[in-house]
Parts: sequence; structure tokens; C-alpha cells
Amino acid sequence: MYGKTFFNQKSITLLLAVVFVVASFCVTQSFAAEPTNYVTNGSFTPGTGGQWGAIPGWTPSIPVGSMDLYLGDWNYGNAANLPDGIYLALRKETNPGSAALSVSQTVVNLPAGVYKLSAWMWAQNNVASFTITVSDGTNTKTLTAAQGDKGHKETEIEIVSGSATITISADNTVKTTFMDALADDVKLVKVRDISAAAPVNLLENGSFTPGTGGQWGAIPGWTPSIPVGSMDLYLGNYNYGNAANLPDDIYLALRKETNPGSAALSVAQTVSNLPHGVYKLSAWMWAQNNTETFTITITDGTNSKTLSAALGDKGYKETEIEIASGSATVTISANNANKTTFMDALADDLKLVKLRDITNTPSPSPSASASPSVTPSASASATATATSAPVTATPGATNTPTGDTSLWMIALVVIVAAAGMVYVSKKRRGWNV
Repeated sequence: MYGKTFFNQKSITLLLAVVFVVASFCVTQSFAAEPTNYVTNGSFTPGTGGQWGAIPGWTPSIPVGSMDLYLGDWNYGNAANLPDGIYLALRKETNPGSAALSVSQTVVNLPAGVYKLSAWMWAQNNVASFTITVSDGTNTKTLTAAQGDKGHKETEIEIVSGSATITISADNTVKTTFMDALADDVKLVKVRDISAAAPVNLLENGSFTPGTGGQWGAIPGWTPSIPVGSMDLYLGNYNYGNAANLPDDIYLALRKETNPGSAALSVAQTVSNLPHGVYKLSAWMWAQNNTETFTITITDGTNSKTLSAALGDKGYKETEIEIASGSATVTISANNANKTTFMDALADDLKLVKLRDITNTPSPSPSASASPSVTPSASASATATATSAPVTATPGATNTPTGDTSLWMIALVVIVAAAGMVYVSKKRRGWNV
């Protein structure tokens, strides 16, 4: 009698309740972990003709069938170089002197909201320009990879028109040889509904994530006044003895350590296709050392506003500006009077957000509308062919969350085990089962 232990009805009920909770959690987590990707074939699975043939979901700027444009699997000597086995290769091996290459896709029936465009990019060889642009006809955002740049990139865009076109484009300066501009894992997912509480930052890379060359190299989204590659201008993480000094790990440092007696340093970015309205420019600034002038200026060609930090000044600043011309340029600039030593003018967390429309004044004239671009350097290549047939953003094989198979398996194992224990318990007690 004492060697036997059976489940009673309360134990069985409790066990089944636990099973139900675990299964519900697994189902919920599996679906919440995978938001809908509205891009068709963002992983570039080949279609008719294999690697050199059709690219399902995408419309190329040239006929397929050559090494100019293909779906590649060569890993350049190391499987860790690639996110998976197949990628899009904009190469121009057959016609190296030809125009920029591109593929594009239009997605329709998009609910209004803020979306995240993300992609893996590698400007592997002889690449002069390499961009992935998303535009809904009003708002435009661009991912950029300079020569040698490799990794995942992302940006956010507010889509209100119901559709968006994604264009992947690349060109090379060395027209006598091929290039290797590789793209993969392209995703467009809805992040949130549009609300005043979470406006879209219209500036690219306002947090100064490094590009090619790391801290001393390219600054994605920004055009510097001097060539990068020295301590004159870099993306820093030194916290001056206290992590609380900085808003996050990486900031822009206008320093002039190599050439202290040189002219003022600056970086600039132009944002296009801005609806007529009132915008807020905000930034964190710290005139930390030997800084005489430190400003962040925004202008639309008519109106201008400036944020300033005097020597020793540290913190967040903001200003409002009416933008009517359709575009605006943000310039971060610093200089020092003590020309025999370096300065430390630090900037971070730059944001440009729209506050409200202006309805009592005329709309911008058509001539004020710039080509789809976030940065001046990206405009030429980002406007390549975008004539693909619309891809309807409705649930389907490519748009439905896949879930996490492992969580489903855990739930199934728990349910089967519980059922087995209930069966054994009933059998031992002499119940009919």
C-alpha cells in the first residue's frame, strides 16, 4: 500500500491547467517573435533558371541570364562571411562599364504605420555606391554600404500611402572590372502605429553607428568636410572617466587631433521629400575640451535654426523650424581658438521629427521635391528602376509568421507526457479508459 502513489483528481486537474498555460505561452511566444515580413523573397531563393535566372518577387533593371546580376552562394573563403547560403549579387561581370544595376519590389495594401527596413549588405569589391531605398512616394529612407562595409543595417520609415517600393542598387567607379555588391535578408516589418508619442526620426544614423573602417572610418548617412581615417574626426566611445557622461556608447567626435590648426570640422546630411510643416531638431552636445564654436544648424534654404554649445556645455538641446522647400540640410560643425592642440566637440542622438502640418500656407511647388534620398551621396543610385508588379501585403506563405518550432515541440511533449500520466493513473485505479 505504501509502495504505490497515484494521482488524485485534483492533481490531474492541476497538471492539465499547467499544461494549458505552458502550451498557451509557447503559442503566444512563437507568434510574437516573428512579425510579418512584407517583402517577398527577401532571402533571394532562385526561380526559373536557377542562380542566373528569375528572381521571384523582384524586377531587375536588366534581363537576367549573366553574371551581371545573379543569386550567388560563394562565401569568399569563409562560411561566416554570409548570413545564409544564397544572396543577391549585383556584379556587372559581363558588362563592367554599364549603368548602375538594380532590382526593385513594390508592396501594396500596407496599413499606415511606422515600418522597419532591414537588410544584410556587403560592398565586397570595386563598389562605388550601394544602397537599399524604401519609399512610399512621400517619405524615403536609405540604407548605405561603402566599399568594404559588411553587416546588417536598418532604418525606420513612416508609410501612409498604403504602398512602398524597395530598390536595391549598386554601381562601380572602376568601369573596367566587375563589382561585388551583395544583399540578403531584406525585411520590411511594421513596428508600431503612427502616434504623436513615437514620431519617426527623419535623420539617418543619428546615433552614429560606425560604417566601413570602424570608429575612424565612414560615418553612414553623413558627409564629412575632410577625408575620414584619423583622430581629426571619428566615432568615439571614451566616457571621460564616467559612463554617465554619455547618452550611449558611441558619439560623433569633432577633434582635430592630427591637424589642430586646420579649419572648422563638420559633417552634413540632407533629408529630402519633407512635407510642408513644423519640425523639431534635437541633439545631445558636449563642448568638452578646447572648443570655441560648436553648432548644429538646420536649413531648408529659406529658414535656418541653430543649436549651440559653449565650452563646458553638456546636455540635450532642441529647436523648431518651419520647412517649406521640401528638403533640409543638417550640419554639425566645430572649431577651436587654441590652434596648437586638439578639441573635443561631441554630438549624439540627433533627431528630426515632424510636429505638425501647416495648412494655412501654400504647399511646396513641384520643383522643390527632391529625388528619393536621405543622403546626398545616395540619391544617384537610389532612384534606379522601380517598376515591379505590386506585391500585395496579404497573409500568405511569405507574409505569415513562421513561429518557433522548438516552442511548439516543447508544448507537444508536455501535453503527450501529461496524457500518458493520466492514462496510467486511471488504469491503475481500475477506471475504464
